Amino acid sequence: MREIVVVGAGNIGRGLLGETAAREGWHVTFVEAVHAHAARLREAGRYRVHLSGAASETTTVTGYRVVDPADESAVAAVVERAVGSGGFAAVAVGPQNLGAAAASLAPAITRVAAGPVPILVCENKRTASAELADALVAAGVPPDAFVTIATSVERMVRPDPGSLDLYAEAGQTLFVDRNAWERATRGTGPVDTGMSDAAPAPAGFRLVDDLDAYYARKLYTNNAGHALLAYLGHRRGHRTIADAAGDPELAAPLRELLTAASGMLALDYGLDPGELERHTKELIEIRFPNADLADPIARVARDPIRKLGPDDRLVGLLRRLDRHGFPTGAVLRTIAAALGYRDDADRESVELATRVETDGSSRLLESICGIGPADPNHHTIVTYYKEEFHG
Repeated sequence: MREIVVVGAGNIGRGLLGETAAREGWHVTFVEAVHAHAARLREAGRYRVHLSGAASETTTVTGYRVVDPADESAVAAVVERAVGSGGFAAVAVGPQNLGAAAASLAPAITRVAAGPVPILVCENKRTASAELADALVAAGVPPDAFVTIATSVERMVRPDPGSLDLYAEAGQTLFVDRNAWERATRGTGPVDTGMSDAAPAPAGFRLVDDLDAYYARKLYTNNAGHALLAYLGHRRGHRTIADAAGDPELAAPLRELLTAASGMLALDYGLDPGELERHTKELIEIRFPNADLADPIARVARDPIRKLGPDDRLVGLLRRLDRHGFPTGAVLRTIAAALGYRDDADRESVELATRVETDGSSRLLESICGIGPADPNHHTIVTYYKEEFHG
């Protein structure tokens, strides 16, 4: 039986990787640092992943093991078994915990003699794969002893309060860097005419040649669309993304943003226009209105200073749309709404409110977004901000 080791038994670790293992008939071991959570998983012995959206089904994950990252011999044993079975290790701990993940994997990797250890890096950060690789080398692991495999996680997952069960999107898994996958798993796939090929990817994992294009697609469609619904939806009193997606007043700006972003992605990254059109339709009709995911606007809108950065989902998209002459009205209004977003429970929102009070929206546009007074967008955003918050 093929085995995998997942460092991090959180939403993605269990709701994507654990669910994939159960669906494929593989054995999975979770390496989990939070002792109380690890104990609950051991005691329960199973949990369910409820898929909704494009399809509705439930996968029960059972027969897993849970080991402590501090138990070097246990981690080494499960990693060695996974590699020997043609499986892999995976990391889904949050970018801020990559150093700890490297520390738990390093002793195990140095004991594996069967070739480089494939490590699937399932984090919401473009540089996470390189950061994990650097952390492993810093921990004394030879660079040729492992291959980190960058991915772009597409699936949204949320916990079911009060249980270990999870709700997740059907049909959404992740994009995987083809070159790294094939390099890491070469010699572990099916034997044909005496030659061993790379291991086949699990069903739903899509191997792609240009992962950057899919990072961009996620940032400028999934994330930017979420931002529009969060910041404009908050102004209209909505509490969840699904509620905002059902607001007729937000339908036109959402479609404008996603259509323009798709046109830009086709030009700048060579993505197929037909595939982009299908993706946009799926976002509008299935993902954003999915009440089972119940994504709170407070979660999606948090950290507004980061999300207003020059290279992030809104201002980065604005620059690219401007370059091609695509419509930008919906993005400009979203930036204005983000500048005025307030949530006393969110540190960045509180800081933003203080800075707006002290410096004014005009100066913040330049200092946070990099949009100075000489940029025609500057005047438009300030006008929208004043109309919305001081009209």
